[in-house]
Amino acid sequence: MKRRIIIILLLAALMLSSCSTNAIHEKASDAPVKSSESAVTSENISGSEGEADSSSDIRYKFDTETEYVEIDGRFFNCFINRPLRFDEKEIPYEEFLSYKSPYDDYITLFYDDHSGRFDCFDTVVYAIRYACENDIEHLDFPLEYDAALLNNAWEYARITFPNLPLDTGFSHFKTTDDGWYRMQFTKALLDVTNAPETIEAAKEIIDAMPDTCETQAEKAYYLYDWVCQNVVYDSFHAEGKEGKINVAPQSAYGALVEKRAVCDGIAGAIQLLFGMAGIDCGKVDSFDYWGGAGHAWNVAEIDGEIWDLDATWDIHRFYNEKGDTVTEERSPGYYEWFGVERTAKTFDYDINDEVTIMNKYTEKVYTENSPILLAYDIVVSTDPDTYEERIFLNGEEVSDFPTEYILKKAGGGNVVSIKFNDIYSMMHAYSAFTDSSSAFKDSGLGLIQDRGLLSIQVFPSGYFDTEE
Repeated sequence: MKRRIIIILLLAALMLSSCSTNAIHEKASDAPVKSSESAVTSENISGSEGEADSSSDIRYKFDTETEYVEIDGRFFNCFINRPLRFDEKEIPYEEFLSYKSPYDDYITLFYDDHSGRFDCFDTVVYAIRYACENDIEHLDFPLEYDAALLNNAWEYARITFPNLPLDTGFSHFKTTDDGWYRMQFTKALLDVTNAPETIEAAKEIIDAMPDTCETQAEKAYYLYDWVCQNVVYDSFHAEGKEGKINVAPQSAYGALVEKRAVCDGIAGAIQLLFGMAGIDCGKVDSFDYWGGAGHAWNVAEIDGEIWDLDATWDIHRFYNEKGDTVTEERSPGYYEWFGVERTAKTFDYDINDEVTIMNKYTEKVYTENSPILLAYDIVVSTDPDTYEERIFLNGEEVSDFPTEYILKKAGGGNVVSIKFNDIYSMMHAYSAFTDSSSAFKDSGLGLIQDRGLLSIQVFPSGYFDTEE
C-alpha cells in the first residue's frame, strides 16, 4: 500500500564514524564556555567519508572559548575567533546570522525556548540555512564544532526548514584534508531550496482560505484538506538517483508547486502552510520498526494542544508508474491522522531525530478544542484518572453514545468514523457492536478496529467491493 512506501533516508552517508548518537548539545549558559586549549594532529582527525592524510604534519590548536554575538537583540553562541567558510570564503558570524530568510516570517525553530539566546548548535543550524538559500556548495566548520554537534544540527536543520529535504540528494558531510568539517550540497538540492515559487504557491493557498476558518483548528483542517486533495504521493519520481526531479518530491516545493511529493515534501508543505496561518508546526523524522524505512510527519500546536498530523497517510492518489498515470485508492471520506496522539505513530515508528523526542505533546485526553473533532464523526475521550467519558458527535458534546446516528449514517451507505483515547473504551464499544444483543447484529454493517490508532470504522456491507 502506498502509504507504507516511504523514502529511505540516506543517513549512512551523512553520519560520521566518530559521531555518537547521544542527545543534542544542551543549551549554553549565559556565560561563555571556557576550557583549556589542546592540539590535534592529522592522525586523529577523522570523518565519515574521508580522513586527513596522516603522512602530512597538520597540527590544529583548539580555541575552545565561545562568545555571544548579538544580532538584533538575539545572542548566538559561537567560536568567535574561528569564522566559518562558505565556498572557502570566511564570513563573519554577524553577516550570516543577520541574514533575513524569505521563510523567517513563517518558520521559526520549533524547539526555540524564546529566551533570545542560542547556543552553538543553533548557530550551526542557521549557517546551514544561509548556505542552502544562497547557492553555496561547500560549508566548512572549524574542528571546535565537534562532529556530534554538527551531525545533530544537520538533522535539526532538515526537520526545521520546509524546503530542505531529509534525504538531501547525495549531499554529504565529511572532514577535509586541511582540517575542516565540510558539508557539501548538490546543485539539485540548492535549486529546490532556493525556489521562490514555493512561498508564492503557499500564499495563494492561504489567500483562498475562507473567512469561516476562524479557529486554529479550522485553519489547520482547511490546509490539511488542501494538501490531501491536491498533492499526489510520488514515490516513483523520488526513487531516481540525482537531479531536481528526484529531490523536489522531498521538499515543500514539490508538494506546493509541482503537486507531487513523498512524506518529507508533504510534511514540509504542511509546516509552511501552518506557519503562514500562525500555527507553530514542525516535522518529525522516524524509521519504522518493521522494514527500516524512513518516514516524516508533522507535530503542531493547535489551539493550545500539541498533536501529530500525517497527511501522507491520508492522501489517496499516487504515481507508481511511467507516463504520469495517477492511481487512486478509495477514500473513507475522513482524515484518520489529523491531530492524533503520539502513541498512534510510535506504534509503528521509532523517532529518529534527537530533537523531536524532546518536545512536549498532548497525550491524555481530547477536549472541545482538539483538532481531531473536525476529522472524526465521533470522539470518545476517557479521563485516565476518573475513567469518566466525554463523547463528541460532529464536534459537539453529547450525553450518550450515538448508536442511532451510526445506524442511520452507515445504513445510508456512508462510513462512520469513531476515535478513542483509551483502548479499553474502544474494545468495550467494539464488543457492544458485535454482541448478540447489539443493534448491529442484523444491520448488515461491517466493523474495522485499529488498535494502534484506537479507532473504529463502521461501514455498509460490501463497501470495499464497490467503486465510487
